[in-house]
Amino acid sequence: MTDFVLSASKRADAGKGVARELRRQGHVPAVLYGPGRAPAALSVELRPFKDLLAKVGHTHLLSLQITDGQDGQAAGETASHVVVKEVQTDPVTGEILHVDFYQVPMDRAVQFTVPIVLVGGEERENDGGIIQHDLREIDIECRPDVLPDHITVDVRNLKAGDVLTVSDLTPPAGVRFLNPPDEAVVSIVLPRAAAEAVDAQEQEATEPELVGKKKAEEEEA
Repeated sequence: MTDFVLSASKRADAGKGVARELRRQGHVPAVLYGPGRAPAALSVELRPFKDLLAKVGHTHLLSLQITDGQDGQAAGETASHVVVKEVQTDPVTGEILHVDFYQVPMDRAVQFTVPIVLVGGEERENDGGIIQHDLREIDIECRPDVLPDHITVDVRNLKAGDVLTVSDLTPPAGVRFLNPPDEAVVSIVLPRAAAEAVDAQEQEATEPELVGKKKAEEEEA
């Protein structure tokens, strides 16, 4: 897995006012934490971070090249095996407000959330069913050295009415799924028109029995 590099600066001050000033200058307040290290208050440039986030998401390992916030000189630390743990955004504007970096221990299993990617949809039989992607991310536990970029789910053999759950997936070697086994991952559903037609057919099949029963009841009365 490629180890990307991002520059970060130490920051001594905290608070809403400091955070606003950082964002005004095109930076984002951040924190780096992990087992065996004290949390470090940092800031990163917004544009390089957004570019990197588009490439690495929350699964790729990266390195933080930490510089001193005062003079921009190297602070003597490169934090390796780091993931983007959380990105806090403004619910209205979508502006990135804060970033949590987590330095992953390489000698133990850690929990991650990775995307689920569907493949084979264009090869699936044309039976009128529509692919419904129910679960787009899945929680996993594994060592960082076997962390997958994503979980691939092949839907080419699924037919209308089929539902694939977490228990139907085969995890990569060294990976354990944490979601409930019966949670739906992908469903092949009929479009509304077809579903309504099926409902109408089922209703017609039961109507004669109901009418006959009602008539018999009226005659007995």
